[in-house]
Amino acid sequence: MVRNPLAERYAKALISAAETSSETEQVKNDILMLAHIFHESDELPNLLERAAKHPEITESLCGFLESKSVLAPMTVKLLNILSTRKRMGLLPEITGAYLGEMRRKQGIVQAQVTSVRSLESDECRKIQERLDALAGNTVDIQWLQDTSLLGGLFIQIGDTVLDGTLKTRINQLKQHLIQ
Repeated sequence: MVRNPLAERYAKALISAAETSSETEQVKNDILMLAHIFHESDELPNLLERAAKHPEITESLCGFLESKSVLAPMTVKLLNILSTRKRMGLLPEITGAYLGEMRRKQGIVQAQVTSVRSLESDECRKIQERLDALAGNTVDIQWLQDTSLLGGLFIQIGDTVLDGTLKTRINQLKQHLIQ
């Protein structure tokens, strides 16, 4: 994933401001809600693009959300700043950077485990224990399925890749035989 330095700066500033104003939990919940909305909506990027061209609409919406206590004041302040600076399009990246920074601060490492089939709970628990030990921290695992793997696991923890898939082993054997 390519990181946007500007989005990361906004995320770190939001975390710092939320901690200072004791709104950390509220802001975190707001960001989780926004991240979920971004993940579920195909239309939201277009809406944010249009909102960037009409900051007065965004400011009205932010005022309404704040008055109804839908969002924490610090979250509303962020939305107003982004709107004023015509950077609403950064919001999805800011939410991702915010969540990543919060996990980092809590010592939580993200990983993806891909397998050919859905794993049993006992298998997941064993993998979780081994990855926690390997990372030296709590690992937040995203479980994925890919039937093209044929078997085995493909694990990515940050920039580290552990490829124990049958597909890769067959390709390695094929390359070895060709040489």
